[in-house]
Amino acid sequence: LIAAKLASNKGKTFRTVLLEYIDKSGHSDPDIYKRAGCSRQLFYKIKNVKSYHASKDLVMAFCLALELNAEDAIVLLKSAGYALSNGDNRDIVFAFCIDNKVYDLMTVNVLLDEEGLEPIGYQK
Repeated sequence: LIAAKLASNKGKTFRTVLLEYIDKSGHSDPDIYKRAGCSRQLFYKIKNVKSYHASKDLVMAFCLALELNAEDAIVLLKSAGYALSNGDNRDIVFAFCIDNKVYDLMTVNVLLDEEGLEPIGYQK
């Protein structure tokens, strides 16, 4: 299933995949980017600046905001050039949250903090 989703999204940019997921969610762009802790200005950059490269944390925040399942989170991360690692404790906590439908960014960051890990944030 994951391989099929990755194949169907091969060559699509992060921006394209993100906007497709937002459209599928039925929520407005502002609803999703606010849930991800993203400013309007940064979302504008994502949508309109072709050279913009999202940080892994920003992509993770959008995965949570969109309430993606594990397969779709992997697709969105891959579209931005990222992957989850079994050797990275932050990635393990993130995957645990996705698997258990813990999508609130603040809650995820509390769980990360309890493990002594950096919260999910992003660079502008």
